[in-house]
Amino acid sequence: MKLLFLSDHHYETFGGRILADKLGQRFDLTYWEDDYGPRLNEVDLNVFDLLVTCAIGDTPGAPHAPPEAEAPVRGWLAKGVPVMLIHGGSATFWQWDWWRELVALRWVRGNDPDGVAPSTHPIVPFQLERTKARHPLVDQLEPLALPQDELYIQLEETRPLQRLLETSYEGKSYPMAYVSVNQWGGPVLGYLPGHDPAVVALEQNMANVERMLAFLGA
Repeated sequence: MKLLFLSDHHYETFGGRILADKLGQRFDLTYWEDDYGPRLNEVDLNVFDLLVTCAIGDTPGAPHAPPEAEAPVRGWLAKGVPVMLIHGGSATFWQWDWWRELVALRWVRGNDPDGVAPSTHPIVPFQLERTKARHPLVDQLEPLALPQDELYIQLEETRPLQRLLETSYEGKSYPMAYVSVNQWGGPVLGYLPGHDPAVVALEQNMANVERMLAFLGA
């Protein structure tokens, strides 16, 4: 299975690059960092079997994908191609309305086109715990104490999803990994930790990402 991995430098933390360097030892992976948008309509996306993204559109180094990229990306994903969203990956193509639905749980930017209140990310230590749920991935994922990282909260749920990992913060529970099915029947997995490079490089963190990709067939 061939993976297309999109990333930004993410404010010079380079989490996507750290992941790709490790994942490339196991998976057949093509990695595009920063200005990946123009490439999306310059190649035949159908040569790839899975989309992995760890990028937020319209951030330094990663401008919005150009309008001419929308049709090929949508046509490709509409075939049921699996999608893996890491950290801010739910906002890779946030300017496209169908993408905002596809991701199931989305990081909302301050200038959101739907007028939804923005998401936030306190930087705190937190604990990943397995969700009490009957899904085969739950027992494969590692509980993990993160020394300090961006904790993504106040995201918008755009499709039904099942939690796989979760955390508690100020008396509330928040999903940290989830599974969903997009509007075309394709599987979507999301894994939210991973801003701090030291967190990204943790053995258990890498193992969680690898196991989620393997579940998607990679």
